[in-house]
Amino acid sequence: MKAANRLNSVQEYYFSRKLREVRGLVASGKDIINMGIGSPDLAPPENVVEALTQSVTHPTAHKYQSYQGTPALRQSISDYYQTAFGVSLNPDHEVLPLMGSKEGIMHISMAFLNEGDGVLIPNPGYPTYASVTELVGARAVPYTLSADTDWLPDLAAIEAQDLSGVKLMWINYPHMPTGAKADKKTLEEMIAFAKAHDILLVNDNPYAHILNETPLSLLQFTGAKDVALELQSLSKAYNMAGWRVGMVCGSQAHIQDVLKVKSNMDSGMFYGLQQGAIAALEQGPSWFSTINQIYSKRRKRVWQLAEALGTSFERDTAGMFVWAKLPTDALDSEAYIDHLLEDAVSELYKGKTIMLCETALTRDALLDKAEKLFGQLGMIIRRMDPVEHDKHIAYVSHLSHITSFMLGKTVLEKETDEQNIFDMAGSGFASTVRLAKSSPEMWMPIFAQNKQNVLETLDEYIRNMNAFKEKLAADAHEELLAEMKEINKIKTILEHK
Repeated sequence: MKAANRLNSVQEYYFSRKLREVRGLVASGKDIINMGIGSPDLAPPENVVEALTQSVTHPTAHKYQSYQGTPALRQSISDYYQTAFGVSLNPDHEVLPLMGSKEGIMHISMAFLNEGDGVLIPNPGYPTYASVTELVGARAVPYTLSADTDWLPDLAAIEAQDLSGVKLMWINYPHMPTGAKADKKTLEEMIAFAKAHDILLVNDNPYAHILNETPLSLLQFTGAKDVALELQSLSKAYNMAGWRVGMVCGSQAHIQDVLKVKSNMDSGMFYGLQQGAIAALEQGPSWFSTINQIYSKRRKRVWQLAEALGTSFERDTAGMFVWAKLPTDALDSEAYIDHLLEDAVSELYKGKTIMLCETALTRDALLDKAEKLFGQLGMIIRRMDPVEHDKHIAYVSHLSHITSFMLGKTVLEKETDEQNIFDMAGSGFASTVRLAKSSPEMWMPIFAQNKQNVLETLDEYIRNMNAFKEKLAADAHEELLAEMKEINKIKTILEHK
């Protein structure tokens, strides 16, 4: 049977294809951590799972559900919008639960687009906007987002295009994949633009609470309901991606049009999922604080990896993604990702040494597994007993950070001009930079835990510093030079390694 012509204009979703390749690599023995698609791996709130579990014995749980969702779920969505954004929504007419916000992209497109209608689509942006536009026979009109405009729409440039026939515009802030945040002024300008050109503006807003201190809704601005819809999702904010629960909110007229499509596409959401969604929406700010602490730590690790790969990126971002610019010698993004999966990770670690410390918590089986994994990366493996390991860490790592803190104390006592301190760090004063990045809350317990080794190392360090001081005071320059040259053999060792 020949497939429909509409499929000629679309390809299989990139992540569908790529994840299949990744699964194949994992099956072949490669240990891969997937950071490519924003799929939360943390658990939902406990009361969400409890609500789902308890709901399955409800008398109506296994019957067809309302196309509009239960009144209780719509009320919870309305309450959430009021609490989170100060937006008043009528739960009976301005709220429509969805089986994931991704299906909302299709429902909205089918409700408002005729064949040939223009759709303004951000580039870069979520690929589904373009693929759904093609599937319904509409016409994609890309608009470029760039670092020059902080990844926000350049409305003057868009208005310079031929907007005749353009009926809908997709925006997505916080933005995927750049992490850009739209401020109030930008969103107000977007609403005015939509009104001026009679365009339905749709904000896809699943990352509102992810690493974002100032969550905004497009609907909180005056006149937004006249020209706008907003999609929201429980996938990212509540770790419920597999539950497929989302929502679209807006004016009664717009919601009614979307409902006409939706009611012909499904038979309502499972009751238990709706009960779980209610429990999720009742979470307070502490929930977002908890998951954002985890995401913040993870993002720092990704930054470190991105820097190691030679990419560049912005740090003042929100959402689940780090938008990294490829190294200058990388020609194609997909080819670069393929290279990372096949070769580049091994290149990063090949020839470097990893020390495995055997303790009561690292039995032979675990050590053997780690040795095999690191060996596959081409790393040199050294096994160390705990005593040797602790001493090694004391005089290499702990001493380095103690020295940085003491150097910082001296700098602050001698130099009061902040610009001078900044210039010193910027000109290669590595210890000052290391100090600025150190966390006292992290290091103090470590120093205390390894107290005896640290004290012994400090005693030796102080003796060496006093000897250096005495020779310098006595103008024993030749003797100092000879000693410094001897110490400099560390450089030779590092270079040979």
